[in-house]
Amino acid sequence: MAMTTMTSFSAGDVNLTAVMAAETQVMKGYNALTLTHMSDTTVPAIAAGSAIEVNGVLVQSLTETAISGSPSDGVVYIYINGTTPTFTNTAPTWSDLKQGWYGTGGSANYRYVASCVKATASYTLKDVNTFNTASNVSNIVNLRTGLQHNSEYVAGYTLAGSPMFMTMLTGSLSGTSLSVNYPSGYTKTNTNILSLIVQMTSGSVPGDWLVATGLNIASLIYLRDTTIEIVSAAATISGGSYRLLIARF
Repeated sequence: MAMTTMTSFSAGDVNLTAVMAAETQVMKGYNALTLTHMSDTTVPAIAAGSAIEVNGVLVQSLTETAISGSPSDGVVYIYINGTTPTFTNTAPTWSDLKQGWYGTGGSANYRYVASCVKATASYTLKDVNTFNTASNVSNIVNLRTGLQHNSEYVAGYTLAGSPMFMTMLTGSLSGTSLSVNYPSGYTKTNTNILSLIVQMTSGSVPGDWLVATGLNIASLIYLRDTTIEIVSAAATISGGSYRLLIARF
């Protein structure tokens, strides 16, 4: 069922006209809208019972209302044009006159009401936005998903201001050793080994994980020209699963 208009006044005298003007001003910026599937990755819809002011008109959703549009992956916004909610990848701008986040140009009367992050059929980080304190909607998503440098997520920054990236490599050893290619962006000269954990496959505690740290790592891992090699003489880890945490600056 589509959303419907609630404010359909008709002026008959001066007093009613004044009431209409006051009501319109009072409801400006009103937002009592919620989304469905806030706690899972399912595509959201406008929840039943929602109501919101859109460009001077109060609209409501008596039943759950599907959101139209086929946005690309990434930060996705939801706007309402008239009574039609739609997905878009285009960010909004703040309107002092309308006291809300709206589109621009031909979309200037479209009120933006929410945002999320889309990855194929997965919708995460859903946020019903009042936009009272955010200067840019995308800041909300960036703060939740992590810092980025040149569109790549970073683990933090060094004291010199350089970005630090971290990657977890996982798999199983081939016997007591393994050779894996460097991930994208990693090389022999910029890779730092942070930790290595290997699962025991035999011995007195099979199934437990052996943690290699500090100097122990140097005897187990070699940074070759094109690969990272894990080498051990311990038969107790033969074929065991591993987790290798590496970083680059």
